[in-house]
Amino acid sequence: MAMKEPMSKLPNTMSALLRLAVSDAQKCEADPSYVLEMAVWHQPTKRDGAAVCGVCLAGSVMAQSFGCSPKERAYLEEFGEEDSAKLDAVDDMRMGCFDNAVDNLGLTVSKDQRVAIDSAEALLDEAFGEDCSFTRLAPWSVYLKVADILERAGL
Repeated sequence: MAMKEPMSKLPNTMSALLRLAVSDAQKCEADPSYVLEMAVWHQPTKRDGAAVCGVCLAGSVMAQSFGCSPKERAYLEEFGEEDSAKLDAVDDMRMGCFDNAVDNLGLTVSKDQRVAIDSAEALLDEAFGEDCSFTRLAPWSVYLKVADILERAGL
């Protein structure tokens, strides 16, 4: 996999990770080489006869922050233990699985932080409605509100 070195390590907080992922996904949306596809990490494919790279929210970080080529498949395990755990946490947060994200990041949460996580989960549940699929994606504005909630709780 051809990668450029990231400008800096991935953020350590859930809120900063989520904001970075949204920003990177928006960059992928604007780039005709990419298509958002929540069922893959970072996988070249064809769409309407054109070569594109499907990326999930975490895959957007692989593409933009790590500089993975849209012509090459990237796997979570290729990013080292710490960054793989952070990328996995991004995927967990995308689906509203904050307990999994907390576990992936090795965090211990206080009672106040638990309340914030519950609030974030409720916000995403409302945005998802009846969609229970693992490929669900909420509007960017919802993820940014979730990031605000998590940041206020020190997450």
